[in-house]
Amino acid sequence: MKPLLPQLIAAAVVAGLAATLRSEEVSHEFAPLNYAPLGNYGQALTDMELAKHPEIKFIAIHVTPNGMGDSPQKRCIMFSNIGRIGKPSMEEAVEVGVNNKESAAIKTKAPEPPKYQVMTPLVDKAGEAIGLIVLIFPYKEGEDVGNYHNVAEIVKAELKDRISSKDELFKPAS
Repeated sequence: MKPLLPQLIAAAVVAGLAATLRSEEVSHEFAPLNYAPLGNYGQALTDMELAKHPEIKFIAIHVTPNGMGDSPQKRCIMFSNIGRIGKPSMEEAVEVGVNNKESAAIKTKAPEPPKYQVMTPLVDKAGEAIGLIVLIFPYKEGEDVGNYHNVAEIVKAELKDRISSKDELFKPAS
């Protein structure tokens, strides 16, 4: 029979280490990200929303770059999970910005897989329209998109609560 003391000591060390690691987990304003973002605030918010809502396949925040006014016609993708930074907003996105009204639709365009797309105005804490959020979810024929639309509303509200102005999006995240 082996002595239990070394096993008990090893178990205590492992338990203590695990408790220490849990207490030292990264705790910051971009949770549930497990890292403190190094880029700008807008990209950090984009990454945070993707981490919170894994059902989102694609997210892009369209805003007019600094120094170009705030025209919906000049908006570009400035923060996203698939790049395309600086790409001008498509006509459909410009229309949502001009009318300040949400657009949601199932998109089926071969050879791309079907998707549910929500384009909604991005507003700051004061309720001022500062851009556009595009969210894309995977879609299967006959699927109820109500849950996806609810997630889009949650993302819109979470971003509104965290953005005091368009200019804040371009500032460093930390």
